[in-house]
Amino acid sequence: MSIFRKKGGRSNARNPSADFAEAELRRVQELLKRSEDRFQTLLAALPDVVVITDVGGNILFINEIGVSLGGYTGKESFLGRHMFSFIAPADVERARINTEIMFVKRLGPIEYNLITADGRHIPCEINGEVLRHADQVPYGIIYAIRDVHERHRVEASLRESEEKYRQLVANLGEGVAVVDTGECFSFVNPAAERIFGVEEGELLGKSLREFMSEKQFERIREQTERRQRGERGTYELEIVRADGARRTLQITATAQFDNQGQYSGAFGILLDVTEFRQAEEERWLLEERLLRAEKMEALGTLAGGVAHDLNNILGVLVGYSELLLREIPEGTRQRKHVANILKSAERGAAVIQDLLTMARRGVAVPDVVNLNEVIRDFLMTPESQKLSSLYPNMQVFTDLADDLLNIQGSAVHLSKTIMNLVTNAAEAMAGEGIVSISTCNCYLDVPVRGFEEMKAGEYAVVEVSDTGKGIAAADLSRIFEPFYTKKAMGRSGTGLGLSVVWGTVKDHRGYVDVRSSIGEGSAFTLYFPATRREVHRERPVVSLDSFRGRGEAVLIVDDDAEQREVASAMLAELGYRVHAVASGSQALAFLREQPVDLVLLDMILDSEMDGLQAFSKIRELRPLQKALIVSGFSQTERVTQALALGAGAYIRKPYLLEKIGQAVRCELDRKPDERGVP
Repeated sequence: MSIFRKKGGRSNARNPSADFAEAELRRVQELLKRSEDRFQTLLAALPDVVVITDVGGNILFINEIGVSLGGYTGKESFLGRHMFSFIAPADVERARINTEIMFVKRLGPIEYNLITADGRHIPCEINGEVLRHADQVPYGIIYAIRDVHERHRVEASLRESEEKYRQLVANLGEGVAVVDTGECFSFVNPAAERIFGVEEGELLGKSLREFMSEKQFERIREQTERRQRGERGTYELEIVRADGARRTLQITATAQFDNQGQYSGAFGILLDVTEFRQAEEERWLLEERLLRAEKMEALGTLAGGVAHDLNNILGVLVGYSELLLREIPEGTRQRKHVANILKSAERGAAVIQDLLTMARRGVAVPDVVNLNEVIRDFLMTPESQKLSSLYPNMQVFTDLADDLLNIQGSAVHLSKTIMNLVTNAAEAMAGEGIVSISTCNCYLDVPVRGFEEMKAGEYAVVEVSDTGKGIAAADLSRIFEPFYTKKAMGRSGTGLGLSVVWGTVKDHRGYVDVRSSIGEGSAFTLYFPATRREVHRERPVVSLDSFRGRGEAVLIVDDDAEQREVASAMLAELGYRVHAVASGSQALAFLREQPVDLVLLDMILDSEMDGLQAFSKIRELRPLQKALIVSGFSQTERVTQALALGAGAYIRKPYLLEKIGQAVRCELDRKPDERGVP
């Protein structure tokens, strides 16, 4: 059959344009199917749930991940249902509002709880995007949904772990701190804040420089450089707390670096070792004192033995020399030789006496003496006059307390002690300068550590100081050893002068304190236990009528039993009715029961309140109560506050009968308005 049709007849051939259109349609449909297949494959391969809805929120499509996420059996459980039906009721209203906003502007991921097939709620992060035609008319919404349940679990676990470590760091006794590159705190735990003495949160942002000297801050920089080089180790640093107290810290630090390997700061463990170092120093001092005492005891034993043997030898020399002098005529050459032998033997005997003193043998201290009188008597002796002639450019000044307490001792040995100290001072100044001799009373409320540790109590104190070249620190611990001297041996005495001082003070149950530094002179302070006994000699009786009591009641408040007894005895002797208690609380209890005319109140009380606190509460109880403040210390700020509060006067311990009597009488006779007392 011809494919061509005859002229004028009908033809069965197709239109070529129609065939092309049909073929093109099939091709486009095939391409669309392939695109849809790829889209379906892509959606199926995505790790997130993908849901497509119409503009009303009805689900048109969900991938297999979405079906399995909720535990459903197939897509038919979703198709045609509203998207909100799978959102937890508590989140539906928020989802509705966010969906309306989404048609206006794009929103970021929002977290909702989705409902599973078995009714559980799982947290999911949903990101929605409106689908629009080319003319921007919306025709649906596509949602990407990600299960964040595992992320929440990990985050919760991380938070729990971080909380454990935070609690651990917060409760550590050691300080933990992180500083940045500028040595400013970026993290601290409470222990670190306590170490630096600041309130919570005040340390952050502050620089280490604020808490230390420039020298200590330079150490920080040096250590930082070492840490950056990878070195490890522990070092100590001194800081000044916010309250001004100095503390010693032991620091273990580690450098920190960022992702680029650049230094970003340091992490440090801080340990306050102040008390430990102080205990170490105290232990070292105690060991040093023990060794010094043992050394002096050993040297004393040796010196005593040597002195005993030498005394026997010198006894023969002296005896025979005197016999020979009686037989040899005056003016002969032989008599002069023997006289020189006798003189040398006597000088040797004096040296032996020094050895015995240093050895602490045979020094009796039965008498009551006054150090002022010992000093005045020494300044009139030939030995003192000889020193003045040897050192004409030396000036000696005295400042002797009029009310100096007596001590029990040996005037002879005490005089030699003063002579040795003045001689030592003169030689230290090469004969040109000032020697000062002073005395005072001292009451130690608590033990004091100096060259020695002194017990609490009443002391009569004598100090001899000079303007000489001073003593090197390395020599201070040995200056009391016999024959230890920096002076020319044989030209500046025997080397026993300070040893004799040590032995005499120890025989008198006293203490020695030495202060000296190169170029600033030296000061030797001797503490002798005071006694209330009088020197045995006739002296005019002092009349007490001018400050005698008239039966007034006085309450003594002092935590020291001996002080209460001596004060009670004094005031009773003056005619007062005396009561005594040991603390501020006892004083308050007493005053609630019965009034007194005057309270004699110690400032330092070993109880729950000191003198100022006790006086303040006494004034609350009895606003017009008269009182005197006493203390073994110099006048302090708290004493000043007590005086401002209305106390009549401040009396320093130890007090004499005349002194305390006058103060009590003056306060009792004072009118209430003389000091503005209400």
